[in-house]
Amino acid sequence: MIFKKKFLMYFLIFFFSFNNLFGLKNKILLKIDNDIITTIDLYNETNYLLALNKELKNLEKKNIYEIAKNSLIKEKIKTKEILKYTKNLQIDEKFLSDFIRSIYTNQNLNSYESFINYLNKFEVSIEYIKNKIIVNVIWNDLIAQKFSKNIVINIDEIKNDLKTNISENLKEYLLSEIVFNIPSNSSYETKLELIENDIMQKGFTNAILIHSISNSASNNNGNIGWINENSLNIKIKKAISNLKVGSHTKPIIIPGGFLILKINDVRIVENQDMDTDKKLNEMIQIKRNEQLNNYSNIYFNKVQKEYKIYEN
Repeated sequence: MIFKKKFLMYFLIFFFSFNNLFGLKNKILLKIDNDIITTIDLYNETNYLLALNKELKNLEKKNIYEIAKNSLIKEKIKTKEILKYTKNLQIDEKFLSDFIRSIYTNQNLNSYESFINYLNKFEVSIEYIKNKIIVNVIWNDLIAQKFSKNIVINIDEIKNDLKTNISENLKEYLLSEIVFNIPSNSSYETKLELIENDIMQKGFTNAILIHSISNSASNNNGNIGWINENSLNIKIKKAISNLKVGSHTKPIIIPGGFLILKINDVRIVENQDMDTDKKLNEMIQIKRNEQLNNYSNIYFNKVQKEYKIYEN
């Protein structure tokens, strides 16, 4: 995929005059096979990302452009792949409403109406948000259909862990993640150097927005929340066990790429009177989601090679 300098320069000129949408000519900038991405598409995507990722405004304009461009490309490819299997791009309305609620709650907003008003400030429609959710939910369903039979979970091992720690206080980690792979025109060393430089100069959250390919990057700034240490696999537990708060791991090899974890906080949770059945189901779901996320990255890496992406 080759993008000419004049393409980037054109977009940056357009980017600096954001408030003049009606004066913006809608030109084709990219093609993914027969699908197009225009200047208006990039404008809308950038506003959407700025609305839901407060840290994004601290990045350089060229970084924001790359994030918006890659986000649109990824969504286009996912949509094209989904349409091979279904023409019905719809999900349950209650599930959609619950998902929207989780988004505006993460933005510290307390109602749907306040969320609409907030989005209006960024010229983002609620329909734009809904479409994003629908594509991601159907994509996740597609991954589950394709790979659920490949999920391997050792329930006896989980039960043994629960028994071992039933009367102990448990450690929980508040984690953020960068999931990355190596572009065909780069190397592991080059990619890692870029990531480490951005972590050092721009901060871990901004490095997530620039480099991470995981769903958590776009949905929640790479924050994967509080994770019980017993829910972590041995490799990850070992990688973070001796780290201090604010530190991040070296890249951990995972299916489909590499993982860098940052410890944002640590807490000790009392483990008395624990509902073991409930905890068992929670840990099974965590491990299942972890494996499905890995399969999602692997599958996307595979299908994106089937599409030609070029500047018009």
